[in-house]
Amino acid sequence: METGFVSGVWVRPGHAGSKGLVSRRSRLLIMSNNVDGFEGENILRNQIENLKKSSSKLHGELNRIRENETGFELPPVVPLLDRAPREGLSVEDTIRIQLMALQRNDFPEIDAGIATAFEFAAPMNRMSVGGSANDFAKFVKSSIYAMLVDCKEWQLSSVTITSGGRRASAVSLITDFTGNERKFLWNLGIKKVWDNGQYQECWLVDACIAFDYKGRLVIE
Repeated sequence: METGFVSGVWVRPGHAGSKGLVSRRSRLLIMSNNVDGFEGENILRNQIENLKKSSSKLHGELNRIRENETGFELPPVVPLLDRAPREGLSVEDTIRIQLMALQRNDFPEIDAGIATAFEFAAPMNRMSVGGSANDFAKFVKSSIYAMLVDCKEWQLSSVTITSGGRRASAVSLITDFTGNERKFLWNLGIKKVWDNGQYQECWLVDACIAFDYKGRLVIE
């Protein structure tokens, strides 16, 4: 099964041909371990709303600064509550969340985008670069994958699901601010993830393979 493509891009304000993304509505996960009933739910809802308002205000300030410096608007951000694998998340959204987070790597803190990609990396994927979040971040920054970080534009296409819905692949085209382009092939699989006291079956990234502009495999 294949689907179309989605994309994310830095755009100049008022540019007639600009493309953008509509951010997915954040899912609210209410956990009332310490306070029961409606009171606990309302307290947590208020905390989440305050967090969203703070993030929105910070995003607005950063957007104005970036526009003044470069003439480009900031692309949309991934809601903080959506930056982790969960059952029911599609292949497209699993990759889209990572690309959006990497495009705004230092929001809301330094290397938050790379940390998001680490959350979606399968165990063997993590181990292949050292295992820890710090190892993962160092690898991304010092390799061909650095092009994913703070990129100008990305497009996701050729999403294919196989093996009875247990395996998937997709291609992302990344463009940096100098106009360089590179394709990355994403390979994913359904894995069991322990979350909130139970196992969930989620899409995780087994590998992300880089190709040059001529379609040749890049090994670093």
